Amino acid sequence: MAGKTKTTSSYWKERNKPYQPGQAEPFKVSRSKIELFMQCPRCFWLDARLKIKRPSGPPFN
Repeated sequence: MAGKTKTTSSYWKERNKPYQPGQAEPFKVSRSKIELFMQCPRCFWLDARLKIKRPSGPPFN
């Protein structure tokens, strides 16, 4: 990165781009995302395409 510096927020925005069909770069999937797909394919699609996270469960208190 000669002469260019990236801010932390721009790094995360670039790193966490939603999946776009036909994109040139490979879409990386973590083990937890594969597990999410196995549990709920629709939840995985919402997370990968629209960046809508799966709702958390109720707290145990």
